[in-house]
Amino acid sequence: MVNASDNETSLREAVEFANSQVGAYTISFYLTVYVFRLPQCLIAITVTLTFEGGAVFMITGDAAGDDITDANGITDVDASGAGLLDDNSRIFNVTAGDLTLDSLTLTGGRTTADTADGGAVRSSGAVTVIDSTLSGNSTAVSAAFGRALSAGAATVIGSTFSGNSAAGERAYGGGLAAYDATLTDSSFTANSTEGDTAFGGGAFAFTATMTGSTFSENATAGTRAYGGGLAALDATVTNSTFGGNSTAGAAAYGGGLAALDATLTNITVSGNSTTGPAASGAGVS
Repeated sequence: MVNASDNETSLREAVEFANSQVGAYTISFYLTVYVFRLPQCLIAITVTLTFEGGAVFMITGDAAGDDITDANGITDVDASGAGLLDDNSRIFNVTAGDLTLDSLTLTGGRTTADTADGGAVRSSGAVTVIDSTLSGNSTAVSAAFGRALSAGAATVIGSTFSGNSAAGERAYGGGLAAYDATLTDSSFTANSTEGDTAFGGGAFAFTATMTGSTFSENATAGTRAYGGGLAALDATVTNSTFGGNSTAGAAAYGGGLAALDATLTNITVSGNSTTGPAASGAGVS
Protein backbone atom coordinates (compact mmCIF):
# COMPACT_ATOMS: atom_id res chain seq x y z
CA MET A 1 0.00 0.00 0.00
CA VAL A 2 1.57 3.30 -1.17
CA ASN A 3 0.26 6.80 -0.60
CA ALA A 4 -0.27 8.29 -4.08
CA SER A 5 0.43 11.83 -2.86
CA ASP A 6 4.06 11.16 -1.90
CA ASN A 7 4.70 7.65 -3.27
CA GLU A 8 5.61 6.50 0.22
CA THR A 9 3.94 4.65 3.07
CA SER A 10 4.39 5.86 6.62
CA LEU A 11 4.05 3.55 9.61
CA ARG A 12 0.82 5.27 10.60
CA GLU A 13 -0.59 4.92 7.07
CA ALA A 14 0.28 1.23 6.98
CA VAL A 15 -1.49 0.64 10.30
CA GLU A 16 -4.53 2.66 9.24
CA PHE A 17 -4.77 0.58 6.06
CA ALA A 18 -4.60 -2.66 8.09
CA ASN A 19 -7.26 -1.31 10.46
CA SER A 20 -9.61 -0.82 7.51
CA GLN A 21 -9.31 -4.46 6.41
CA VAL A 22 -10.63 -7.77 7.72
CA GLY A 23 -8.22 -10.40 9.02
CA ALA A 24 -4.66 -10.44 10.34
CA TYR A 25 -1.86 -8.39 8.79
CA THR A 26 1.94 -8.19 8.95
CA ILE A 27 3.95 -4.98 8.56
CA SER A 28 7.62 -5.63 7.76
CA PHE A 29 10.50 -3.16 7.94
CA TYR A 30 13.29 -3.90 5.49
CA LEU A 31 15.82 -1.34 6.70
CA THR A 32 18.29 -2.91 9.10
CA VAL A 33 19.12 0.30 10.99
CA TYR A 34 16.39 2.89 11.36
CA VAL A 35 14.84 5.13 14.04
CA PHE A 36 11.17 6.05 13.62
CA ARG A 37 10.24 9.09 15.72
CA LEU A 38 6.56 9.08 16.60
CA PRO A 39 4.80 12.47 16.50
CA GLN A 40 3.05 13.31 19.76
CA CYS A 41 0.13 11.00 19.07
CA LEU A 42 -0.02 7.26 19.63
CA ILE A 43 -0.76 4.76 16.86
CA ALA A 44 -4.15 3.09 17.30
CA ILE A 45 -4.51 -0.57 16.29
CA THR A 46 -7.87 -2.28 15.85
CA VAL A 47 -6.90 -5.54 14.10
CA THR A 48 -4.59 -8.48 14.73
CA LEU A 49 -1.22 -7.19 13.59
CA THR A 50 2.41 -8.32 13.47
CA PHE A 51 5.37 -5.96 13.21
CA GLU A 52 8.58 -7.47 11.85
CA GLY A 53 11.64 -5.29 12.39
CA GLY A 54 15.19 -5.32 11.09
CA ALA A 55 18.42 -5.78 13.02
CA VAL A 56 18.04 -2.35 14.64
CA PHE A 57 14.58 -0.92 14.00
CA MET A 58 13.64 1.48 16.78
CA ILE A 59 10.36 3.28 17.39
CA THR A 60 10.47 6.07 19.95
CA GLY A 61 7.69 8.04 21.57
CA ASP A 62 10.02 11.05 21.90
CA ALA A 63 8.38 13.46 19.44
CA ALA A 64 10.86 16.32 19.86
CA GLY A 65 13.99 14.19 19.89
CA ASP A 66 15.19 15.85 23.08
CA ASP A 67 15.36 12.88 25.45
CA ILE A 68 18.72 12.12 27.01
CA THR A 69 19.65 8.72 25.60
CA ASP A 70 22.40 6.16 25.84
CA ALA A 71 24.74 5.31 22.96
CA ASN A 72 22.09 3.04 21.46
CA GLY A 73 19.38 5.71 21.42
CA ILE A 74 17.47 4.31 24.42
CA THR A 75 15.75 6.98 26.52
CA ASP A 76 17.21 7.45 30.00
CA VAL A 77 14.06 8.22 31.98
CA ASP A 78 15.75 9.51 35.14
CA ALA A 79 18.29 11.67 33.30
CA SER A 80 15.66 13.14 30.99
CA GLY A 81 13.21 14.03 33.74
CA ALA A 82 9.65 15.27 33.37
CA GLY A 83 10.70 18.40 31.50
CA LEU A 84 12.25 16.58 28.55
CA LEU A 85 9.65 13.81 28.59
CA ASP A 86 6.66 16.16 28.29
CA ASP A 87 6.42 15.63 24.51
CA ASN A 88 6.54 11.82 24.74
CA SER A 89 3.52 9.60 24.21
CA ARG A 90 2.46 5.98 24.27
CA ILE A 91 3.51 4.20 21.06
CA PHE A 92 0.81 1.58 20.38
CA ASN A 93 -2.76 1.47 21.72
CA VAL A 94 -4.47 -1.80 20.78
CA THR A 95 -8.23 -1.77 21.22
CA ALA A 96 -9.05 -4.94 19.25
CA GLY A 97 -7.10 -7.92 17.97
CA ASP A 98 -3.73 -9.28 19.07
CA LEU A 99 -0.30 -7.75 18.59
CA THR A 100 3.08 -9.35 17.82
CA LEU A 101 6.35 -7.42 18.04
CA ASP A 102 9.24 -9.24 16.35
CA SER A 103 12.77 -7.79 16.32
CA LEU A 104 11.81 -4.25 17.32
CA THR A 105 13.01 -1.75 19.90
CA LEU A 106 10.42 0.47 21.60
CA THR A 107 11.67 3.35 23.74
CA GLY A 108 10.56 6.75 24.99
CA GLY A 109 6.92 5.72 25.41
CA ARG A 110 5.18 7.61 28.21
CA THR A 111 1.77 8.20 29.80
CA THR A 112 0.87 10.79 32.43
CA ALA A 113 -2.90 10.44 32.93
CA ASP A 114 -4.19 8.45 35.92
CA THR A 115 -5.03 4.81 35.06
CA ALA A 116 -3.27 5.22 31.68
CA ASP A 117 -1.62 1.82 31.39
CA GLY A 118 1.34 0.85 29.23
CA GLY A 119 3.92 3.54 28.56
CA ALA A 120 4.91 1.88 25.26
CA VAL A 121 2.08 -0.57 24.52
CA ARG A 122 -1.41 -0.93 25.90
CA SER A 123 -3.66 -3.83 24.90
CA SER A 124 -6.57 -5.66 26.46
CA GLY A 125 -5.80 -8.65 24.23
CA ALA A 126 -2.76 -10.85 23.69
CA VAL A 127 0.68 -9.38 23.00
CA THR A 128 3.65 -11.50 21.88
CA VAL A 129 7.15 -10.03 22.08
CA ILE A 130 9.93 -11.89 20.23
CA ASP A 131 13.62 -10.93 20.08
CA SER A 132 12.72 -7.37 20.96
CA THR A 133 13.69 -4.65 23.42
CA LEU A 134 11.35 -2.45 25.44
CA SER A 135 13.52 0.00 27.34
CA GLY A 136 13.34 3.55 28.63
CA ASN A 137 9.55 3.77 28.77
CA SER A 138 7.68 5.32 31.68
CA THR A 139 4.46 6.33 33.35
CA ALA A 140 3.91 9.03 35.95
CA VAL A 141 0.37 8.23 37.05
CA SER A 142 -1.68 6.55 39.75
CA ALA A 143 -3.28 3.12 39.36
CA ALA A 144 -1.55 2.29 36.08
CA PHE A 145 -0.80 -1.23 34.90
CA GLY A 146 2.50 -1.93 33.11
CA ARG A 147 5.12 0.74 32.53
CA ALA A 148 6.40 -0.53 29.20
CA LEU A 149 3.76 -3.13 28.29
CA SER A 150 0.22 -3.64 29.58
CA ALA A 151 -1.69 -6.61 28.18
CA GLY A 152 -4.41 -9.10 28.91
CA ALA A 153 -1.97 -11.90 28.08
CA ALA A 154 1.73 -11.43 27.37
CA THR A 155 4.15 -13.93 25.81
CA VAL A 156 7.77 -12.78 25.89
CA ILE A 157 10.50 -14.78 24.12
CA GLY A 158 14.17 -13.88 23.89
CA SER A 159 13.53 -10.25 24.74
CA THR A 160 14.81 -7.50 27.03
CA PHE A 161 12.90 -5.12 29.29
CA SER A 162 15.20 -2.59 30.92
CA GLY A 163 15.22 0.90 32.39
CA ASN A 164 11.44 1.24 32.39
CA SER A 165 10.00 3.11 35.36
CA ALA A 166 6.85 4.28 37.05
CA ALA A 167 5.98 6.66 39.84
CA GLY A 168 2.50 6.66 41.31
CA GLU A 169 0.24 5.01 43.85
CA ARG A 170 -0.75 1.44 42.92
CA ALA A 171 1.84 1.25 40.14
CA TYR A 172 1.95 -2.33 38.88
CA GLY A 173 4.78 -3.81 36.82
CA GLY A 174 7.80 -1.63 36.07
CA GLY A 175 8.54 -3.46 32.84
CA LEU A 176 5.41 -5.49 32.15
CA ALA A 177 1.98 -6.10 33.62
CA ALA A 178 -0.48 -8.73 32.42
CA TYR A 179 -3.22 -10.98 33.67
CA ASP A 180 -1.28 -13.94 32.27
CA ALA A 181 2.43 -13.73 31.45
CA THR A 182 4.68 -16.37 29.89
CA LEU A 183 8.35 -15.34 29.96
CA THR A 184 10.96 -17.45 28.16
CA ASP A 185 14.70 -16.79 27.75
CA SER A 186 14.22 -13.11 28.55
CA SER A 187 15.74 -10.52 30.86
CA PHE A 188 14.22 -7.81 33.04
CA THR A 189 16.87 -5.40 34.26
CA ALA A 190 16.81 -2.11 36.20
CA ASN A 191 13.06 -1.55 35.90
CA SER A 192 11.25 0.12 38.80
CA THR A 193 7.99 1.08 40.42
CA GLU A 194 7.67 3.70 43.14
CA GLY A 195 4.57 4.55 45.16
CA ASP A 196 2.35 3.17 47.90
CA THR A 197 1.12 -0.35 47.12
CA ALA A 198 3.45 -0.64 44.13
CA PHE A 199 3.87 -4.20 42.82
CA GLY A 200 6.56 -5.83 40.68
CA GLY A 201 9.53 -3.62 39.90
CA GLY A 202 10.36 -5.88 36.96
CA ALA A 203 6.95 -7.37 36.16
CA PHE A 204 3.52 -8.07 37.60
CA ALA A 205 1.04 -10.77 36.58
CA PHE A 206 -1.88 -12.58 38.11
CA THR A 207 -0.45 -15.79 36.65
CA ALA A 208 3.22 -15.92 35.64
CA THR A 209 5.12 -18.76 33.97
CA MET A 210 8.84 -18.08 33.73
CA THR A 211 11.52 -20.27 32.12
CA GLY A 212 15.21 -19.58 31.51
CA SER A 213 14.85 -15.91 32.36
CA THR A 214 16.60 -13.36 34.59
CA PHE A 215 15.34 -10.58 36.83
CA SER A 216 18.19 -8.34 38.03
CA GLU A 217 18.55 -4.92 39.65
CA ASN A 218 14.81 -4.19 39.55
CA ALA A 219 13.30 -2.22 42.42
CA THR A 220 10.00 -1.39 44.07
CA ALA A 221 9.71 1.35 46.69
CA GLY A 222 6.80 2.52 48.82
CA THR A 223 4.55 1.43 51.66
CA ARG A 224 3.44 -2.16 51.01
CA ALA A 225 5.81 -2.46 48.05
CA TYR A 226 5.71 -6.07 46.85
CA GLY A 227 8.09 -7.97 44.60
CA GLY A 228 11.17 -6.02 43.61
CA GLY A 229 11.75 -8.39 40.71
CA LEU A 230 8.46 -10.18 40.01
CA ALA A 231 5.10 -9.97 41.76
CA ALA A 232 2.40 -12.52 40.96
CA LEU A 233 -0.58 -14.21 42.52
CA ASP A 234 0.50 -17.57 41.05
CA ALA A 235 4.06 -18.07 39.78
CA THR A 236 5.71 -21.09 38.15
CA VAL A 237 9.44 -20.44 37.76
CA THR A 238 11.97 -22.83 36.20
CA ASN A 239 15.70 -22.49 35.45
CA SER A 240 15.68 -18.79 36.21
CA THR A 241 17.59 -16.21 38.27
CA PHE A 242 16.64 -13.40 40.63
CA GLY A 243 19.65 -11.26 41.53
CA GLY A 244 20.12 -7.82 43.06
CA ASN A 245 16.44 -6.88 43.13
CA SER A 246 15.01 -4.86 46.02
CA THR A 247 11.95 -3.58 47.82
CA ALA A 248 12.00 -0.64 50.24
CA GLY A 249 9.23 0.68 52.45
CA ALA A 250 7.03 -0.10 55.41
CA ALA A 251 5.59 -3.63 55.21
CA ALA A 252 7.47 -4.25 51.97
CA TYR A 253 8.22 -7.83 51.06
CA GLY A 254 9.66 -10.11 48.42
CA GLY A 255 12.85 -8.40 47.28
CA GLY A 256 13.32 -10.88 44.44
CA LEU A 257 9.90 -12.53 44.07
CA ALA A 258 6.57 -12.07 45.82
CA ALA A 259 3.79 -14.58 45.13
CA LEU A 260 0.80 -16.01 46.96
CA ASP A 261 1.46 -19.42 45.36
CA ALA A 262 4.78 -20.37 43.79
CA THR A 263 6.26 -23.47 42.19
CA LEU A 264 10.02 -23.01 41.94
CA THR A 265 12.38 -25.41 40.15
CA ASN A 266 16.12 -24.91 39.80
CA ILE A 267 16.19 -21.19 40.48
CA THR A 268 19.04 -18.97 41.67
CA VAL A 269 18.26 -16.26 44.22
CA SER A 270 21.11 -13.98 45.32
CA GLY A 271 21.78 -10.45 46.46
CA ASN A 272 18.15 -9.39 46.74
CA SER A 273 17.05 -7.15 49.60
CA THR A 274 14.07 -5.78 51.49
CA THR A 275 14.30 -2.78 53.81
CA GLY A 276 11.84 -0.86 55.94
CA PRO A 277 9.71 -1.30 59.08
CA ALA A 278 8.06 -4.75 59.15
CA ALA A 279 9.67 -5.61 55.80
CA SER A 280 10.23 -9.30 55.05
CA GLY A 281 11.35 -11.83 52.48
CA ALA A 282 14.54 -10.42 50.97
CA GLY A 283 14.74 -13.19 48.36
CA VAL A 284 11.37 -14.89 47.94
CA SER A 285 8.19 -14.27 49.88
